Amino acid sequence: MEKTRDALHESHRLKGEEIEALSEDVGRLTSEVADRKADLDRLLRMEEVLRSSGERAKVANDGPSFPLATVSPNARPLPLGEIADWLKASQLLTDAGRRGVARLAALMLGGGVPVVDGPEAGDVLDILSSMLAGGAMTSFDCDPTVISYEDLWRRPGAGAPTQVGLALSDVQKTGGVRLCAIRRAEFSPSGF
Repeated sequence: MEKTRDALHESHRLKGEEIEALSEDVGRLTSEVADRKADLDRLLRMEEVLRSSGERAKVANDGPSFPLATVSPNARPLPLGEIADWLKASQLLTDAGRRGVARLAALMLGGGVPVVDGPEAGDVLDILSSMLAGGAMTSFDCDPTVISYEDLWRRPGAGAPTQVGLALSDVQKTGGVRLCAIRRAEFSPSGF
């Protein structure tokens, strides 16, 4: 009888340990289910945000909120062979200015991207845009949200095109020429 009683106590103890282990498993699984439900809720919210941002981007692509400046249809870039004569005849430039603008034009026509800085930078850009793009110039002012090169074409977040992105799209559609100036690059965290 004592053996039976001891066997029953041992069986009861083992069943108690088994119940305790199962209870711990149930608690752990309940916690995992709650975590997975929170993950699923977060993914559903992210999907909703992405869907709404895609809808905003479609609306933003319907038309720019700040359209590009229109250029006279008669405005044309100077033919390359006429640039030297145009510079010589320009009464707006000094001899040093003519040489500087000629160097910048050569750099740009060769595919370079010059940095134009200083008090006369705006005037130099105006001259270059008249000479190389028939006066079509698009400016983009950097700010702290411009972190990568992609942000030059599309605004972070909604993905709306920037002025540079609109200019690129315009050039691709029309085959025209636009001079694009990126200003205040020092305000961008990347500093370009």
